[in-house]
This record gives sequence, C-alpha cells and structure tokens, in this order.
Amino acid sequence: MDILLSNEWLVTTGGTGTFTYTLAGELTKRGHNVFLFTNEWGGLADRICKDFDVKPYENTKVDLILANHHSTVKKLHKQGPTIQTCHGIFPFLEQPSKYAHGHVAISKEVQNHLLGKNVSSTIILNGINCDRFNSIKGLNSEKPVVLSMCHSIEAHNNVEKAALSLGMEFKKLDKRNNWKWEVEMEINNCDIVVGLGRSAYEALACGRPVIIYDKRHYSSSIGDGYFLNNFMSFVQHNCSGRFSNNRMGVDELIRELKKYKPNHGTIARELALNNFNISKTVDEYFNYLKIIKTAQDHQKLKKKLKRKIFPILNQLIPYTPRFLRKLGKIIVNDKGDFHEYY
Repeated sequence: MDILLSNEWLVTTGGTGTFTYTLAGELTKRGHNVFLFTNEWGGLADRICKDFDVKPYENTKVDLILANHHSTVKKLHKQGPTIQTCHGIFPFLEQPSKYAHGHVAISKEVQNHLLGKNVSSTIILNGINCDRFNSIKGLNSEKPVVLSMCHSIEAHNNVEKAALSLGMEFKKLDKRNNWKWEVEMEINNCDIVVGLGRSAYEALACGRPVIIYDKRHYSSSIGDGYFLNNFMSFVQHNCSGRFSNNRMGVDELIRELKKYKPNHGTIARELALNNFNISKTVDEYFNYLKIIKTAQDHQKLKKKLKRKIFPILNQLIPYTPRFLRKLGKIIVNDKGDFHEYY
C-alpha cells in the first residue's frame, strides 16, 4: 500500500515523533511505500526518510493515512482513509478531528476522553520496536544503576536522592538537555528506569524494571510506582501516573526502589513483547482499516440505493400486493414513502 504518516512537527525527538519513526520502520520492512508529511520539517523528519527510504509527501492519493494531531488530519483527510491516533487528553493538538475516518486511542483513559466528546475509537497501545529495544546486558544484583528519564529537575533530584540513599548509582537522560538518539544503549547500561509513558515501554522492552514517576509541567509530583504493583492497570492511563495518582517524593521512591530484583527483567521484557511490540501494533491498525472501509462501503451503498433505486421502488410500491411488500422487506408509511425494513 501507499501509506502516509503525518505529525505536526518532526524537528527533534518526542513521543509522537518517535512513534512515527517506529511506524515508518515497521511499514517499510513489510514492503509498503511510505510517505511523510509534517508542518515543521526538521532533523527527525530527515532521519525517518534516510533510515527507511521514506519519501516526502507530494499531495497524491494514498491507501491509508496514519495521522498524529488534528492539524494534519484537516489538511490531508481528502487524500485517503484517515486514522487519527490520539496520544493524550490534555494537549490541544491531541484532540479528535471531525475529519478523521477513524480514531485510535493509545489508552483507556484517552478512549474515555474521546467518548466524552462523542467520538468513538479503538484502543491500540503504543508500539515499540522490540528488536531495537532489546536486552543486551544482564541486570546487576549489587549496586544497581538507576536511570532517571524524567522531564523536570525536581523529579531528577528526587530520584537521585532516593538512589544514593540506597547505595545505588544514579544517571539521568533528559530529552531537553542531554538526549542521545541511541537511547536503547543508555537504558541497557542501567538496571532500573524511572519515567512515564513511552520511556517506560522502551525500558521494559530492554528488560529493565520501571518505576512510573515524574513531575511534568501539567501535573504534580505523582506516580504509580514499581511496575509490578499493578502494571496493566497503569497502562489504562498510558503509564502516566494518573491511575494511582499517588503523590511521590524521596521517601516513596526509596520504598519503590527496594522492590527491585534482577529476575524482574525477564518479566519486563515479556510484558513489552506481549503488549507493545510494533509488529502487533501495525496488525491492529490494518484490522481497524478493514472495519473503516467496510463502514465506508456500507455508506456508499446506502447513498447509491437512496439516489437511484429507492425512487423507482417508491413508484412501484402502490402497485405491489401487500404480501410481496412484506416478502421483499419493504414497508410504506401513510404518505406512501418507501423505507428500508430491518
């Protein structure tokens, strides 16, 4: 198929940008022709095109559009069946577009948010390249290394204090200050990861236990804690910390770090393979596309019947015996108008 991927901006790494990169890799691996559109072209867009032989979009019809952000949906929806993936509930760009032919929610929380806007959706969890994000090093039982992938200085400091108090080593990786593209190598050089969302999923794919915690500009210092507490419930809120919504500081982080065991790495990897493998994600998008196309075909058929066949039937109905009308599943109202009978 000819498949178009879109994102509002592809300048530097970010959640939806990394998601787009991962989708492009899986789709091209399967032999599809992939095109790329963004309102802000930058280094990440260049990398997607270079790494996977993706072509910049040139305003032609395609078989499928996988769009992030309602701004791109509005521009592109006439060029093919368009599925908008909604990654969050707060950002303006993540709100559903009326122009999309289908909506994907990356969590139950997002799906409920869309329902509140009278938009139905299907849930497809975040997809991770589990070949790239793989476990290449074992976990330490003595002096584990804790990697903070949080977004705020306050959160980094809390994780550092908790780790050092337990005699653990501390590292941090901040996408705003010291980000590295080979993030999978940084994850493999540690034993425990602290962060939210996609960072947590990538860490699990690398066989690293995760503590769900951060302090973001839109939320206080909250978290769900160690991943084995109740992980699949955390996923309902995209591992954002909002499922438990526990206020967490240094003392709470110390408590959660103490739950770490090296053999938990195998459990982490299995969770990623079973729930976030990009190959399964793409299969789910294609299955959803079939549902959308079936609905579109039904709508086209209904319009065709209403435009061409129904007027003829309306003229014939007065001359049709009543039992034949019932046999043909046709009913007529008092005015003689034709209606489908279901």
